Amino acid sequence: MTVNRLFDNTTNLLAKVMALRARKAEVISSNIANIDTPGYKARQVTFMDQLQDALVESDRLPLVKTHKVHLPVSRTITEIESSIQAQESSLAGFDRNTVDLDHEMAALAENSLNYNAAVQMLHKKLNILKNAIVEGGK
Repeated sequence: MTVNRLFDNTTNLLAKVMALRARKAEVISSNIANIDTPGYKARQVTFMDQLQDALVESDRLPLVKTHKVHLPVSRTITEIESSIQAQESSLAGFDRNTVDLDHEMAALAENSLNYNAAVQMLHKKLNILKNAIVEGGK
């Protein structure tokens, strides 16, 4: 049994979500750090659409790629990448900076809650695995 087969799809999904949430926290922190930088355009990380698409695709019957030159038939959760885009905002000040501190703090709080929820779920999954290993040997 390889190590990759030791963990189920939920564990891999939680690990990916945690990595994407960490990237989002970096971008929000960067926005807050540049709140006084003239001309700075606030950025945002998007990945939820890709994540939803990958989850829907995982529920369908799997397609098989029979030749190496064929286009990829589906996207796995591990292939999801975040994209960074400029935030749409009409609140640019006289210095053309578009960072809204209230918006960034709310986004940071929401992202932290979601990150912590993923950490707790992963912790519970790993405890179940640990109990199976410890109790299975008795």
